[in-house]
Amino acid sequence: MRTCPKCGAYYSDVQLAFCLADGTPLADVSPHSEKWSNGSRTIEEKAKRLRNQKRKLMRRWILVGAMTTLTLTMAVANSFTVETTTPRDKPPIPVPSASSSLPVSQSLPESAFWPTPPSPSASPSPSLSVFPSPTLVHKISGRVMSAGQPIGGIKIMLEGSLPTSTTTDANGNYVFSNLRDGGRYTITPGGKMNFMPPSRSFNNLREDGSADFSVPPEVYKISGRVMSAGQPIDGVQIMLTGAKTASTRTNASGNFTFNELQVGGNYTITPGVKMNFTPASRSFNNLRQNEAADFSVPLEAYKISGRVSSATQPLAGVKVRLEGLKLTSVTTDVDGNYTFADLSAGGSYTITPQASTSFKPASRSFDNLRRNEVANFLGSTPPRECSETEKERIGSSLIARFAELWQRNIERERSRIISEAVDVKNAVATLERIEFQPTVTTCSAALVTARYSWQVKADLPQGLKVVNVPKVKRFSCTNLLGGWRCFEF
Repeated sequence: MRTCPKCGAYYSDVQLAFCLADGTPLADVSPHSEKWSNGSRTIEEKAKRLRNQKRKLMRRWILVGAMTTLTLTMAVANSFTVETTTPRDKPPIPVPSASSSLPVSQSLPESAFWPTPPSPSASPSPSLSVFPSPTLVHKISGRVMSAGQPIGGIKIMLEGSLPTSTTTDANGNYVFSNLRDGGRYTITPGGKMNFMPPSRSFNNLREDGSADFSVPPEVYKISGRVMSAGQPIDGVQIMLTGAKTASTRTNASGNFTFNELQVGGNYTITPGVKMNFTPASRSFNNLRQNEAADFSVPLEAYKISGRVSSATQPLAGVKVRLEGLKLTSVTTDVDGNYTFADLSAGGSYTITPQASTSFKPASRSFDNLRRNEVANFLGSTPPRECSETEKERIGSSLIARFAELWQRNIERERSRIISEAVDVKNAVATLERIEFQPTVTTCSAALVTARYSWQVKADLPQGLKVVNVPKVKRFSCTNLLGGWRCFEF
């Protein structure tokens, strides 16, 4: 659209360079300005007046044609010859026929329809002014929705006769105005969403159009795994809250999954068992992809310890048995103490001392272990007193009986000693004499200390290397049910 800066006239013909009224150069009007709206309204009003004028002219043409037909019919019937003369300064009256067609947009002087006698002083009849044919304009509007909710901020592109773009408002609406009548237009929403339809086309636009678009709801999933000490936990209830509420349980592999979660939703995953999960929960805001939510349970481990003694002294070498979630046994040390460590939380355990004497209590049980516990036992019969001569005899007999066994155990260290001393493949380690020192505390308990040394030799490029490695081992021995048993500790 163009306008005259001087007279304010509007023209829809963008190829027109000068005003038809005063010859002033025309200026362009911005499509989205207030002048454009005013000009469109002015051109529409002019077009309406022009259509009325065309209808008036048509009625006049019909009337003239009817009169001409009637005159010719009468002339033929009365054998008259009808001649029509036309003044020099006036054009002849055209008579439309079936084979001829006159453009209704052409304006003719009134004297063409109502002839008047020629007069030398008569001024020419005024003629009807014709404005440039206005261009009709339309609009295309629409809305972008997803799952019944409007989507704002979506860029909408218009291609065709008037390329431009706009953005949907908070209600998902958009509009393209002042689109020329008969134009070809294509509306396409931008972005990486799966719009339906991808675009809308309007060929030969003759009225206002509508182009709505929808985005099928995107769905994602949140999955994860629950583990403890590297092992999956089966049957843990997992709860989903937020845009969707649901719950599930972990399978034998510790896995869980929540499917069909709407895009953009806020979700929170929480394990439902009263364990010390890390983390306690996981939240995902504005979900835009598949997510993972793993949880772990730190391994809680406790211990059960205690002391086995008589009324006057500790009982060394007493076997203490552990039963329940874990099966094992230990022997009390020289002070009568024992410990069972690394016991899983929540387990049930029973502690029982085993010896020829009776104990109070006979055993101790702990269900659903949730802390470190103590289980002491008191023997009913104290061991008899042992003389120094008896102690020397017991020490000598222990060395004579177990020395060879202890030496074999010590010789198993050979490869480890070489590795610690020189770490050379061709090295040789020689075990030197072992010195055993027994310490007999009672006639039923003794401690034997083994002191010895390894000599490691290795041929190195710089010469022979000799390394002496001193070592100490201790063995706890207990006389239970008439027989001695020794254990390294």
